[in-house]
Amino acid sequence: MAGVSVALAAAVVAAVIYGAAAVLQAVGAQRASSSVEGRATFRQVARQGPYLAGLGCDLVAWVLTVMALRRLPLFAVQTIVAGSLAVTVVLAHVVLRTPLRRTDQAAIAATVVGLVLIGAAASGQTSIAPSAVVGVLALAGAPMLAIVGLAARGLPSVVAASVAGMAFAGSLFSARATHLSDGIVSLVTEPSAWAVLGYGTIGLVSYARALEAGHVGSATAAMWATEIVVASVLGWLVLNDGVREGWHLVAGTGLLLAVASTVTLARSPAHAIRL
Repeated sequence: MAGVSVALAAAVVAAVIYGAAAVLQAVGAQRASSSVEGRATFRQVARQGPYLAGLGCDLVAWVLTVMALRRLPLFAVQTIVAGSLAVTVVLAHVVLRTPLRRTDQAAIAATVVGLVLIGAAASGQTSIAPSAVVGVLALAGAPMLAIVGLAARGLPSVVAASVAGMAFAGSLFSARATHLSDGIVSLVTEPSAWAVLGYGTIGLVSYARALEAGHVGSATAAMWATEIVVASVLGWLVLNDGVREGWHLVAGTGLLLAVASTVTLARSPAHAIRL
């Protein structure tokens, strides 16, 4: 039970750090835009200290997420991490003075309730990682998803955002399937470890295309909603993720609250500051 509590704490801290990272990156983008005429390029933004600090925070949060995956179901970790949107909205209101709508306040409250329900319903994992076959299948799925992403070019931005959500879910799924007990050096022979990189790259590229082609709110909402649903299905079908006996309704309620609040918060003015 202590291990599950530590994993829950790691997931919550990861969500907070992800939320802070988004604000730091927004501050960097804002500074870069104020120093040039028109829209700042990625290279100009990447030179900003706050943006680089945000990337560092993303890395720390990702490590904490992987730690949480060793003891918690994929659906629980993914949904808790999605709570970073609530952190971003609150911090953006305080730091960047973005508006905090009443719907945002309600969604933040729903996020807290949903995450509490999911945390209470999630059962600890008895097996850390599945067989190597799962890792091979995870790696094989990456190029297929990349083809889907290429085929989605020219389609509405929510399609690219959904591909990004599937890719990020695949990255976490692959991280859960990676065996870490044999040491860091053995990772080079782990198919699932390479799948983590592959899916992560597909997700970043697809999400960037979604932002270029459409509204950030719609793209972010589609990405997170897809990521939560796909991660939950993969965990249930492949990883045998479980829910505490008699807590399925609680888990389902928490998941619905989390998805609904995520879609709402993704459309908050806090996410309007982009390159």
